[in-house]
Amino acid sequence: MKYIVVFLVFAMAEITIGEARTCQQCTAIGKSDCTGQSVSCPNKHDVCANTIEQNVANGELKSVFSRRCLNKRELCRKILSANSTGIEMIQYNDCCYTNNCNKGPIKMPKKKPKENGYYCLSCFTVGSNRCIGDHKLFPCTGNERDCFVFTGKATIPGEKESTFYNSGCITEGACDYVPDIIVGTKVHKTSSIRCSAAQRARKRYLDQCEDERYKK
Repeated sequence: MKYIVVFLVFAMAEITIGEARTCQQCTAIGKSDCTGQSVSCPNKHDVCANTIEQNVANGELKSVFSRRCLNKRELCRKILSANSTGIEMIQYNDCCYTNNCNKGPIKMPKKKPKENGYYCLSCFTVGSNRCIGDHKLFPCTGNERDCFVFTGKATIPGEKESTFYNSGCITEGACDYVPDIIVGTKVHKTSSIRCSAAQRARKRYLDQCEDERYKK
């Protein structure tokens, strides 16, 4: 009987260890806090996070606050950003590792990322999935070491869904998961985002103005 009890204790421990976390979940636009409910995270390795995201479009700042499950631990307490001539997005995630621990306030780090010497070609067009006008050489900042090209439909916080062409600088390695991680701008499933490594040399980027990938 004693051995059966011991076995059951260890079995229950295994089940508990394998369970996903529960985290607070809510989202609020234009506010610095929100109240939500406890939800079970979809992945057992998810962490709980308080997320603040700032979107600047046409010179107007729109902040989004969110409590959620996050399956990208590498984003914890780090800046994620994507910037171009027409729109800026910056996100910060404060993570914790116990059930429903993502409570309390969060603030965007005050230190503004500096230019890092990398450059991308940038163009921002609303109403078309092609660049209307010229690509401009755009300086990357902070951990932005990749260039992105976005084409398709998206919804900027507080705005109606529109078709966009947007290209510029993005956090290194973020191309694969940005559409699923951002909490403000909503990206349509049929949209496309492609990335390539940014370059330091200005001349090399000027030579890429005729590159077909920027004309598609």
